[in-house]
Amino acid sequence: MDRRDSKSVQPSETLGLSAKKIPCKCENRGKKMAGKNVVAIVQKPTSKARQRFYRKNVVFFHLVRKLKLWPARSGVLHGVRTIEENGDTAVITTHCGETFTIRNSRTCRAARWLRNKWCIKACKKCAIPDWKLEKYTNTTMTHKWGAGL
Repeated sequence: MDRRDSKSVQPSETLGLSAKKIPCKCENRGKKMAGKNVVAIVQKPTSKARQRFYRKNVVFFHLVRKLKLWPARSGVLHGVRTIEENGDTAVITTHCGETFTIRNSRTCRAARWLRNKWCIKACKKCAIPDWKLEKYTNTTMTHKWGAGL
């Protein structure tokens, strides 16, 4: 069995699996958004960025307050300007001016998308800095280990 460390593996290469590209819903969603105000999120392997670990099943408001990111249904990642909590609901305002009400649920669509990093693009209007996107891509959500927020 050929053992390789993560530093010697190329980004397009997989360990133990064929390098065949499998189409997914996220790629199709990205093609629909090609002409709009979005920027593709590209994960670049960097040695300087340290990896952060957070608990997987944390209170959703705490996760949004910590990451300051919001995944839209279209696959676009928005930057969060303010979060105003009111009991079990909160009002979120993004940097591009959108305002909406959310509920505190650990298993909602947005919580799953943030934990699993299913967003593929960043909103140009929100102007999310590169360091924040890099920090988000280097963050790992684990079930048994990490900060509880």
